[in-house]
Amino acid sequence: MTRANKITIGRIILVPVFVFLLNASQSWPIRMRLIPLLVFLIAASLDILDGYLARKNQEVTRLGSILDPLADKLLMMTALFIVAFQKLDSFYGSVSPVLFYLVLLRELILIIGAGILVLLKRKIQVKPRLVGKTATFVLVVLIVAVLTGLNQIIIDLLTFPASLFVFISLILYIMDGIKQLCSTDKKPLKSDISKTPIRSKSCYIEHSE
Repeated sequence: MTRANKITIGRIILVPVFVFLLNASQSWPIRMRLIPLLVFLIAASLDILDGYLARKNQEVTRLGSILDPLADKLLMMTALFIVAFQKLDSFYGSVSPVLFYLVLLRELILIIGAGILVLLKRKIQVKPRLVGKTATFVLVVLIVAVLTGLNQIIIDLLTFPASLFVFISLILYIMDGIKQLCSTDKKPLKSDISKTPIRSKSCYIEHSE
């Protein structure tokens, strides 16, 4: 197993550790309540490290391509769920459940879309977008704001741009999915080697960047 994959597994293990510490910290002194924040920041920062090691040492593996997004989604969705639904101590703020449902909807659509492309033997091309990265960054900042006990007004102000970027990224991912769905590129199969792909005239969509 590569070092990058070991770090990614460590990130997954940190998720239940984060949940345990956040719940346990409710009865701790105020300064001690920043420990869950530290664990969250470590888990989020390790995402950059494992990606860097995988590229630098040419250790990009199939296992890593599965574990890395899994670790990202587990950490983000778990943290969002807690700060949106769980009644935390008054030291912490809270986030509107609408944001959690919006992020959940985006992830479900991505998973369902990928499943449809696989069933139709279309090539799955993940195209990273700046708006998607921005949405993730703002979500991390929002969760950090909650865990540091910032004023609820600040948290509410951060919730709006976070929701906006998540919604825009959702729309763009849907457009990318439709474009790939209408593409004639398929995964090469032995039975298809001698066949010439036919372009469907009924499924042509102009997609402007």
